[in-house]
Amino acid sequence: MLKLIKMLIHPIKTTKRFYYAFNVFYHRNRERVAWLLIIFNIITWAVAYNVGNDFYNHYVNLIEPLIAVRAAEVDVKSTSALPVVEEQTGTKAWALKKWSDRFGAKVAWQLEVIMGTKESGWNANAYHCNTNGTVDLSWYQINSVHVENGKLSLECAASPICSTEFAMDLYEEQSWCPWYGAKALGFCQ
Repeated sequence: MLKLIKMLIHPIKTTKRFYYAFNVFYHRNRERVAWLLIIFNIITWAVAYNVGNDFYNHYVNLIEPLIAVRAAEVDVKSTSALPVVEEQTGTKAWALKKWSDRFGAKVAWQLEVIMGTKESGWNANAYHCNTNGTVDLSWYQINSVHVENGKLSLECAASPICSTEFAMDLYEEQSWCPWYGAKALGFCQ
């Protein structure tokens, strides 16, 4: 106890003693210290990775039910889930109304979430160059592979008005699975 009190009273001497003790230990055990630092870094990285991964999984588990609840609410209120707006051809409101008329309000809501957050952000000039050499175009990010196999023209793929019909047909055939954003949000079953 007396030693502890002396250490508190004389912090400079204590610091010098600690520095000296550490210096002696380090010089006598350099290799061990290096291995300890490496092991400490690996453990720190592993803990940080696991904490980040757990946080992400927890976040996803929190968000998925909210998306499902919101989709169910839209389904219940399907008579007027989308605001009534005088829409001009080629606008976001026009596209949402076309999707809602053909597939219902739930699908139109999913479309708004997918295109607004994961695909084009409703930017008619949006494009994305893929690693396989193809390009995704316009609102729906329709892949140029459909142009190459003759299903639609390049002008149609780049036009929001023309590509809306193609995107609806594609959705009718394959659900949301052709869209990366739908897969990321869990809409592709």
